[in-house]
Amino acid sequence: LDSSKTTMKHKEQITYEDKIKLCDFFQKNIPKYLLSLKFKDIVVIERGIEPLYQHQDYSKKHKMLQELGKQSGKERRYNKNHNEILEMLEKDYKDKYENIILERTSEYYQYLLFKNAKIVIANHGAGLSNIIFMNKNCGVIEIISKLKLYNQKEDLFINLGKIFKLNYKTIITEEEKDNVDINELKEYIKKLYNN
Repeated sequence: LDSSKTTMKHKEQITYEDKIKLCDFFQKNIPKYLLSLKFKDIVVIERGIEPLYQHQDYSKKHKMLQELGKQSGKERRYNKNHNEILEMLEKDYKDKYENIILERTSEYYQYLLFKNAKIVIANHGAGLSNIIFMNKNCGVIEIISKLKLYNQKEDLFINLGKIFKLNYKTIITEEEKDNVDINELKEYIKKLYNN
């Protein structure tokens, strides 16, 4: 599922049956070496630096894509206090969480990661498309700026969460590159983990 191509029109066409078909496809085709991996209950998606696409010319497609194509996900938005989030999780959940950078992981790995997660914590972005693989009633905490949510109306993942029957929470930040309210995050994790 490519969220950059999932328009408002498309999101209303995605159904729970589509999810089942996609999950069945991945399950039948998982490389054997991935089957022995162990995954954690809480997954924190860290914005990574991915220079692979910086050479591409997007100028003829859309003027904003030219600039975005020269940036990594981390350059566009990230949590300034990411390490503080990890320290809180280390203290409260020790061996039950993992911090992952999705760039350069395979689609099959991402499928298993999200399928096995009880809670996913991530900044707004394409990586959240993987919530399609999560089990019903699992938790998603999306960190999103006011600009993205209110001005640009980017509620795609919130709506996908409803379609796939996920317990969806948002933490709204002032800026794209901002601190996350650790107490709010901690409270959401506690509620979702014990759900």
